[in-house]
Amino acid sequence: MKNMLIRSLTGAVFIAIIIGSILWSPWAFFVVFCAMTFGSAFEFFSLVDSKKHQGFQIFSTLVATMIFATISLAFLLPEFSYIVVIAFPLLLLIPIVALLSHEALTTIPRIMSGILSVLLVAVPFSTLTGIRALGVDDGKWLLLAFFLTIWSFDTFAYLTGYAFGKHRLYEKVSPKKSWEGAIGGLVFACLCTYIFYRTTHILTLGQWIGFGVIVSVVGTLGDLSESLFKRALNVKDSGNILPGHGGLLDRFDSTIFAAPFILAYLYIINYCI
Repeated sequence: MKNMLIRSLTGAVFIAIIIGSILWSPWAFFVVFCAMTFGSAFEFFSLVDSKKHQGFQIFSTLVATMIFATISLAFLLPEFSYIVVIAFPLLLLIPIVALLSHEALTTIPRIMSGILSVLLVAVPFSTLTGIRALGVDDGKWLLLAFFLTIWSFDTFAYLTGYAFGKHRLYEKVSPKKSWEGAIGGLVFACLCTYIFYRTTHILTLGQWIGFGVIVSVVGTLGDLSESLFKRALNVKDSGNILPGHGGLLDRFDSTIFAAPFILAYLYIINYCI
């Protein structure tokens, strides 16, 4: 009972911070996800580099956060979008600093940890800012729809799988996930996007359904990918920063994969269809 209470309180605060920042302003969301990027990149480095080189870990995490900030600012300030070019030399600072260390020949895992924290955390998170920057109001509702859809899918995939799950989705990687759960989650994710169709009229019904399908399918693949990653590293959770939930990466595994696909989808239906 105590663990359930802690888990519920943590989840409520986590959701309130994200939704509050989305509704407040693009800059509030930017600040919140600068912090989320730092925490998630730090967790990622800790998972991959078992030797815990803290100095280099903090440096790489700062680089990942700066790259997130640079790409995000290019979305938020289109007139200054050229600042995105700063991201390239920032990324290359990771191997350069490793090269200059006293243990240059043993730093390959650290270099890869730092670069992957940028590619698999900072860049996907920056696409969330890209969604939020799609118009003053449209971006706000699209990003809110993204998170509510992904949370609807996760919640109802769990509940449906718990009640009816018999056929394993990918047992070797995630023994508890089922096809029944995935289908149930997809139905409720599309129901969530239908509600946004009825209340916002930003996208057509077909486009909203496509939105829900992409979030569900790619989010599931992201969840399975992180499960595979953790299984290979023999860890249960990516961290313990969120009591009752594990680490930030455990909460954002689906988000990290789905966000870039949704941003690309929104650009395609806006400019190509």
